[in-house]
Amino acid sequence: MRGVWAIVVLALFGTGLWAGAPDVSPRPQYRPGSVLPDGADALLQRFAMSGDLGFVVYDLTTGAVIEQRAAQKRYAPASVTKAITGLYALSHLGPDFRYTTQVMAAGPIAGGTLQGDLILVGDGDPVLDTDDLLDLARAVKSAGVRRITGKYLYYADALPQFREIDPDQPVHVGYNPAVSGLNLNFNRVYFDWKRSGAGYRVQMDARSNQIQPVVGHISMQVADRDAPLFAYAQNGRQERWSVAKPALGQEGGRWLPVRDPAHYAAMVFARVARDQGVELPDPQPIKARPSQKVIAQITSAPMAELVKMMLKYSNNMLAETLGLTVAKSRGIAVQSLRQSAGAMNDWARADLGMTTTQFVDHSGLNDASRVSPADMVQALIRGAQRVPDYDDLLKPIKARTASGDLDKSGQSVIQAKTGTLHFVTALAGYLQDKQGGRYAFAIFQQDLAARHAADTEKLETPPGSRAWRRRAINIQSGLLYRWARFRLMD
Repeated sequence: MRGVWAIVVLALFGTGLWAGAPDVSPRPQYRPGSVLPDGADALLQRFAMSGDLGFVVYDLTTGAVIEQRAAQKRYAPASVTKAITGLYALSHLGPDFRYTTQVMAAGPIAGGTLQGDLILVGDGDPVLDTDDLLDLARAVKSAGVRRITGKYLYYADALPQFREIDPDQPVHVGYNPAVSGLNLNFNRVYFDWKRSGAGYRVQMDARSNQIQPVVGHISMQVADRDAPLFAYAQNGRQERWSVAKPALGQEGGRWLPVRDPAHYAAMVFARVARDQGVELPDPQPIKARPSQKVIAQITSAPMAELVKMMLKYSNNMLAETLGLTVAKSRGIAVQSLRQSAGAMNDWARADLGMTTTQFVDHSGLNDASRVSPADMVQALIRGAQRVPDYDDLLKPIKARTASGDLDKSGQSVIQAKTGTLHFVTALAGYLQDKQGGRYAFAIFQQDLAARHAADTEKLETPPGSRAWRRRAINIQSGLLYRWARFRLMD
């Protein structure tokens, strides 16, 4: 996995989209007042989108607001929140920060036997996967360990553990897992099924590119019911799932969230180690960080790559882990993800000028967060100054017309963060046009009444949500298409 991310992230701190831009004030101010009149009415009428629309587009060269609508209204930002989390992490931890996962030996090794305890020590690495555990197990074997006389222990309190990111999400969605100081596979387990006679063969595993170890302490039962789609219970360290039989079909697979990620990671490591010829008993947690001899170690990609990964793939667990890591680095002892987000919120207000913003998490999964288009643009203006070439970390977005067709004219380059919840869509980032214009923009759309009326326990995708999102994206595309031609309108 480490190599994969190295391939994905190219030219991380090369020439940015805004290279050559004139110097501006270290603390630029958002100045209201549009050059263009609001041109969104025709788009709203054409696509008949319900709910609210707000946006701001700001000329980074002249300092003028080109166009705006409901700029001060606060919206649910969804995963656009991660653009702020990325700035937060890079500003406090730096682009070269790395996580470390270690295996320690509490005793001498002789004749293949460790005379003492073996300890798996987590540092919060949010991208640790099963292939990494395979590398650690091979390193432990290379250190001469085949068996141990003591206990197999694991330490996961480098970060606090939370069972889920947002308690209001459906129980089974893989984008709402637990967070811990010892994480694995984004804290998800793979549920694989295939019809066998009148029933199903099911398996829970921790698959990766190289191996597919079965997970024994997490089980799945196929139930003769129509709803709910999934049900979950935990008994001690055992995690038990059931799924509605009519939903399965012939065969398939999906990732499900893990609620006890540290134990999950420790159990999978034991299974992988045994397959490599290193016998380990069942793991036991410890609360104090050990300081024994390190016999195996793996480090994550640097923070700049992790942020780029988070922004590209919009991984919620990664975002929450980065936020918690910053809180730890600042000496803030947090008791909840909301409290950790509050620390980021205070920083965003003080350093980015997001004066009316309210974050309740680092990922945007909880729809209680609120950001105005004006605040988001203000953050993008200052953020681009605090983190050189920050736009390079954002995801390239294909330019489209309002009809949804690709804009083949080459009029614009867009690098931005998307955000999507049911009946909530957001987009914020940077736009460059062919005439030399460079802009920061934020577009927020939401129909919270429709969102709160949706029953996602019965249907993962509420009726009407896909059509609503298509209309919202067409409006986004139409606005960006208009702004990319702003200088042609002069």
